[in-house]
Amino acid sequence: MRSFIITYLLFTSLIFANISIENNEIKFKDFEVNYYIDESKNMKFQEIKNQKFLKGKNQKSFSNGDTHLWVKIQINNKSSQKQRLFLHHNNAYRLKYLKFYETQNHKLLNSFEINLSDTNQSKKMYGTDALYKFMLQPNETKIIYIQANSFIYQYYSIMVFNEQYSTQYLASGHLAIIIFLSILAGLMFYHFILYLITFFKDYLYYSLYLFFNILWGSYEYGLMGKYLGWYGAKYFIFDLMIIFSIVFLTLFIKNVLQMPKLYPKENKLANIILLLHVFNFSYIFIDIYTTLYLFSIVATFSVTLYLYIIISLYCKKDPYITYIIFAQIWFIIFNFITLFFYEGLIDYNFLTRYAYILGILLDTFAFSYLLSHRIKLLQEENKKNKEQTRRIQALSELLENISHQWRQPLTRINSSIMRISIELKKNRIHNNQIDSKLNDIENLSVYLSKTIDDFKSLYSKDRNSSQFNLKEAIEVSLELIQEEYQKNTIKVSLEVPKNIYINGYLNEFQQVLQVIFNNAQDALIAHQTENPQLSIFAEKRGNNVLLQIFNNGGEIDEKIINKIFDAHFSTKQESEGIGLFMSQKILKELMDTSLSCHNIMGGVCFQIEFQN
Repeated sequence: MRSFIITYLLFTSLIFANISIENNEIKFKDFEVNYYIDESKNMKFQEIKNQKFLKGKNQKSFSNGDTHLWVKIQINNKSSQKQRLFLHHNNAYRLKYLKFYETQNHKLLNSFEINLSDTNQSKKMYGTDALYKFMLQPNETKIIYIQANSFIYQYYSIMVFNEQYSTQYLASGHLAIIIFLSILAGLMFYHFILYLITFFKDYLYYSLYLFFNILWGSYEYGLMGKYLGWYGAKYFIFDLMIIFSIVFLTLFIKNVLQMPKLYPKENKLANIILLLHVFNFSYIFIDIYTTLYLFSIVATFSVTLYLYIIISLYCKKDPYITYIIFAQIWFIIFNFITLFFYEGLIDYNFLTRYAYILGILLDTFAFSYLLSHRIKLLQEENKKNKEQTRRIQALSELLENISHQWRQPLTRINSSIMRISIELKKNRIHNNQIDSKLNDIENLSVYLSKTIDDFKSLYSKDRNSSQFNLKEAIEVSLELIQEEYQKNTIKVSLEVPKNIYINGYLNEFQQVLQVIFNNAQDALIAHQTENPQLSIFAEKRGNNVLLQIFNNGGEIDEKIINKIFDAHFSTKQESEGIGLFMSQKILKELMDTSLSCHNIMGGVCFQIEFQN
């Protein structure tokens, strides 16, 4: 009879045991537990033993009101050896208070409590886990009760190990979240550095969005508890960092889509989302724990508004909205999974536990691509603006050079007209003189018209080079300034062989000569040189041709001689400094040569070396 009773008790203990140990491989991660929700929030252990517990998995979440929870685990040792067991509550870091009760045959053997808001007691924690250690003899059964009081959301994950597996689990229990948050941290620093370089607010808002998600994730997933020992009410504030992440996400999207400027209606709705979250966070001054409960309501309403904004902008065909949709569809889906998890509506597993941070990780890559694409478009737009500015500047240079080249021909035309007018009034002019002056005016008019075409061709891609005689090209240019040179008694010396030919653009080259000749005349007049002279010399040097133009109009200050080819630099008042700059540009871009200048005794030498 006695043996029958012992057998019966052993059999019934096995039936109702949640965990049955058969060997030394003790690593229980999936088993059944019993739980009871204390709605009165003040039941004692002696009372709780008589309550009807419900069956559930060893990983489970509850609604936000279920803050006082009791869990019962029955463990039977079927092995022939005494076992030292380690019971892990690996979400204990988020609790307010935790207590273990070890019982056998309805008798309390031992208890162990941790008040996480008490610094001394929180030292009993093992990182994120609360551990209860106990012994179990062969064929012995014990029931462990866990009293868990949370701030707001209640969920648990309970495991039973031997010492070896317990140590291994504590060492590697947060590898996944460390990887997730490390990726986010890398992206945060990358975008913040881009902000410091470019000062684009998009980068700032996005890096702050990631920063507050990292803060929240570090607390919510236990890294602050494990590595910093931050537990209890004092650090619950970090759970509210999720509110700031939503605020900066909204600011980021407002800025990327330029809502204030392009979409005022949608911008107002986005501002409502911002105000709701600011109000939500300010509720901490009333009740910090209710703030997080309100967040679930505010977040649900915000997502609804957000969906409306996205649909509206999609209908308006915003160029970036496709990227936003791709990014935010993950955020919205995983956000709802997270809300359902915290409300106890779905099972506790890896996906539901880490849903929010997984959603952030997925939308982060989409947002990063959006930012890089948008910056690329901004760079292309900036490039177009620079090109437009360059064209305007080129047009300004063109007009300035035309005016520079027209100055002397117009003076000669005006002089010829005045000469004809004076002679007509005195009746001393002859037909051949009129014909000569009119012919001169006609030639100058052709030159003026040609000047416009020549400068226009400088900015045209459709131009053809040709071979021209160097001496003839110089002589034609000298004819245009001959009268002015004679008026100022400037002597010209030309020593250029007749057999030198240049491959290039004749008209543009003659424009360069006009600039050099005009500058030489200005220098000779300003310097009041006695016996002013312009000497032109050319010779072949191997396959190259060297052209030198000398004048004795005084030397150029060595401090500025290297600047005379810079745009808008001039030694003369009321000058734009365009002539020499454009001359060098013509020779460099069209004829693959350059214009240089150096001082000689009492004057200056301009030198051009052609490569034939």
